[in-house]
Amino acid sequence: MFQLKFLPFFARVLLFFTLSFVFFLPERDVDFGWHYRCGNMILEKGRFCITNEFTYFLSGYKWANPTFGYDLLTAFTFNKFGLVGVSIIGALILGVTSFIVYKHLAKKNLSGIAVIMVMLAIFLSQGNFTLGFRSQHISLFFLMATLWILFDYPKKT
Repeated sequence: MFQLKFLPFFARVLLFFTLSFVFFLPERDVDFGWHYRCGNMILEKGRFCITNEFTYFLSGYKWANPTFGYDLLTAFTFNKFGLVGVSIIGALILGVTSFIVYKHLAKKNLSGIAVIMVMLAIFLSQGNFTLGFRSQHISLFFLMATLWILFDYPKKT
């Protein structure tokens, strides 16, 4: 089985910094402005964005907004650090997500396969990843963290 145990700690850290650098992308999501305005509404007015206040069409339309956490994080980060900060947050979240996948598979002595799987996931998800930081990245992070807790967290017997 192909494993990365022969790689020193520095090489593994370099691998994950490289992955984070790959995810450091400019924001190109066409919905960024909408998410930013919804996040600012939470920051400034303390209310969630559940009605259509930004467009003429469908005025008064109401919906559930499951991305309010992403909107809040995006608005706060953009207000403090601009688009570069938003790109850094996205890169860090995807880098940590890749690290969680690697650690899970390395624990099963599949670290080489983990690197291949992460690279394959990046390649196959290129349409989503190349748009910059999106709410799906946070969902992916929490999914991987949940799976890590369920399968790898030390159990007390």
